[in-house]
Amino acid sequence: MIEQGSIIFIDYEPHAGHEFGGHDPKSGVHGMISMINFSCFDFKARNGKIVGKVSETVLNKLLKNANFILQNH
Repeated sequence: MIEQGSIIFIDYEPHAGHEFGGHDPKSGVHGMISMINFSCFDFKARNGKIVGKVSETVLNKLLKNANFILQNH
């Protein structure tokens, strides 16, 4: 089960149903940190795999930064 701090691989292409999608092939980005609630994706159909978990220290820094952005937006 995906939990806060999970590191996952998911196949975003092609898009299915009402999923968010699209990418910029010129960006060169091969991964991202996402605050998206992944329940909007069909994890199984997207060949999703949980491959690890960030450390508690990294997770706390990410949450602190996200809270700062949300409070100052």
